[in-house]
Amino acid sequence: DQVFIPRSVFEECVKRLPDRNDLKICVTGLGMSEPLSLRQGNAHVGLVGNPYYIHEHGKGIRDLAESDAEEKFNLLDSLPNFRYDCCILINASQRNADAVFPDYDNTGVCLDYLKNRLLSRVSNADKKPAMHSNISHGREAVTRIHSPTILQPYDKMEVLRYAILNGPAETEALLSKDTPLIWCNPISPLQYHREQVTEIMDSIKEYGSGCFIMFSPEVMIGGTGPVTMAGSLAQHNAEVMAGAVFTQLVAAGTPVIYGSVSGIMDLRCADISLGSMESITFNACIAQLADYYGLPNRIQSGNPSAREPGIRAAVESAWGLQMSIAAGGNLNTTGLLDSTLLISLEHLVLMDEMVNQIIRASAASIVDAGHLARDVIMEEGRPSTRYMSHEHTLQYMQEAMYYSEFTGRMEESYQDWYELAHKKVRQILDSAGEDAAGDKSIMQKFDAVGREKQAGGKPMLKILFSRIFNLTAENHQTTEVFKILACRS
Repeated sequence: DQVFIPRSVFEECVKRLPDRNDLKICVTGLGMSEPLSLRQGNAHVGLVGNPYYIHEHGKGIRDLAESDAEEKFNLLDSLPNFRYDCCILINASQRNADAVFPDYDNTGVCLDYLKNRLLSRVSNADKKPAMHSNISHGREAVTRIHSPTILQPYDKMEVLRYAILNGPAETEALLSKDTPLIWCNPISPLQYHREQVTEIMDSIKEYGSGCFIMFSPEVMIGGTGPVTMAGSLAQHNAEVMAGAVFTQLVAAGTPVIYGSVSGIMDLRCADISLGSMESITFNACIAQLADYYGLPNRIQSGNPSAREPGIRAAVESAWGLQMSIAAGGNLNTTGLLDSTLLISLEHLVLMDEMVNQIIRASAASIVDAGHLARDVIMEEGRPSTRYMSHEHTLQYMQEAMYYSEFTGRMEESYQDWYELAHKKVRQILDSAGEDAAGDKSIMQKFDAVGREKQAGGKPMLKILFSRIFNLTAENHQTTEVFKILACRS
């Protein structure tokens, strides 16, 4: 029952792949607020994973609660270096077989959710607001296709929240840039489920070659793949490229992302260990394999095995991030602990800081007349220099050096990093809602939604849902509806 792909077919399909340097991805369902370039060398960082627990600063680990998702959204909105979010928090009730979930089709329940989200918004002038439509409240079957045409009622509320806060024009513009994505995890070793293959064909049929397909095997090195690095890389590569060939046979030119959620298995306890150096090295190799085929990539280096914030967590995260970005990672995943089972808000703040440092340090140095500073060296390159007071230093110092309370020789930088991060967490979350409370127009707009919810005896929101999200890749019929929701007071 194995399929063998002839070399000639493989080579022909690789030629059909689009030029990665022309590709930009914007998946609003993953919290992307603008297109991200997948050109070779362009690095973006985001949060991916499904944690079960949270580490509360000064208190320890506990099960996740419903309210934790709100704090995560607010915090990420204020962290400029996290560019996407595919992190669904699995709270304790959702792990209960007898759990009772919200009535997604109940207009009142959805409106309550919308009101709470409006009142907990956070503003950040340095970052475009995200549309956090990647929301899970215990749905058993979450489609692997991310598209604004496939949204649950709560997700639709998030789109309406974005429209109320940012207006119809900006919402329309963001949705028009949306690139549908199907996220496919081959079943290691060397298998694709029938449902996955069907979804790929159906997605390409609906969205055309503009639909991104991401193949991310989960090879557990030593468990579901060979224990040797070369062997598991060979298997991983076969699993990804088999999918890439399939997509090009369905529709030539379909963009493919070479992904990975693979990692080393600690054979002493049969548990995945993403913070181990082998896992980090493996994912760096994945980025370079993707480069070999001319494909953009998504890798996970920077999710430590450490089970709490601290020295081990910071070290494993730092060397993972440095390795992945230096290797050429396009979409880099970081921010979680315990091999993605644990979240810490303080660790997210620290990772945002590290991402800023690493990306700046990894950027290619500019070599031109101004940066070479030949005239400055000729003028000041002698005893009793005046570099510190020179105009050139004033002009370039912010670009040339990274200044932060976490780095350098300032007194504050010698504090414990997680204590510093905790102060920032509290500053962000304590201010959540203050701007909304002071903006009466927000609740006026929300009240307008409530007044419009009944029309002709039918719930207006259900009518609006069918109109808003009856979209095609070319035509987003949203402006008229958003005028009702976002502009009427």
